Amino acid sequence: MKEILTDKKLIILSLVFLAAFVALFFGLLKPQYLLLIRRYEEYRQSQVELAQVAAKRAELDHLKTQEDRLDQALLNAQLLVPDQKETTDFLNQLDGVIRNTGNTLTSLQISEKQNQPKETKEEEGTTPQTTPTETTTSTLPFKEVSFSLQINGDFPKLLNLLETLDSLARAVVLPSIVISPSGNLVSTKIEGRIFYK
Repeated sequence: MKEILTDKKLIILSLVFLAAFVALFFGLLKPQYLLLIRRYEEYRQSQVELAQVAAKRAELDHLKTQEDRLDQALLNAQLLVPDQKETTDFLNQLDGVIRNTGNTLTSLQISEKQNQPKETKEEEGTTPQTTPTETTTSTLPFKEVSFSLQINGDFPKLLNLLETLDSLARAVVLPSIVISPSGNLVSTKIEGRIFYK
C-alpha cells in the first residue's frame, strides 16, 4: 500500500508540475511565445514586401532609362526638325561647312514652302478633297525652306562638303546635285531642303 501511496504522490506531484507548467506557459510564456510568432510573421511579410519593392525599383530604373532614351530621341528630333525656322542658323552652318571644306560659294537662293495640303472647293453637300503640293513631303506637317547653291571647288573638297552636310544635326535633303567639270575645278549646283514645324 505504501507503494500505491508513493505512486499516487508521484502522479499528484506530476500533475501539479504539469499544472504549474501549463499555468506558467499560458500565464507567462504564452504571450511571449505569441509575440515571437507574430514578430516572425511580420519579418516574413516584410521580406516579401522588400522583394516587391526591389522588383518595383528595378522596374522604375528600367522606366527611367527608357525615359532618358526618349528624351534624347526627342532632342534629336528637335534638332532634325526645329520648332522655328532658324534659317539664319542653318545658313551660318552652311557657310562654315563651305569655308571649312575649301569650296567657294558662287550663288545662293532660298525660298520657303508650307507643306500643308490644299483644299479644293466642291459643290455644296460634298466634302472638300485635299490635293498635295508639288513636294514629296506634302503629307508631313512641316514647313520647308528650299535652297539652291552653286559651288566651285575640286572633287575631293566637294565630296567632303557633301559628307559634312550629311552629318549635320539638322535634317537636310539634297534631291538634286549637278556636277559640271571645268578644268581642274568642278562647278556644282546643289538643290536642297530643310524643315521646321
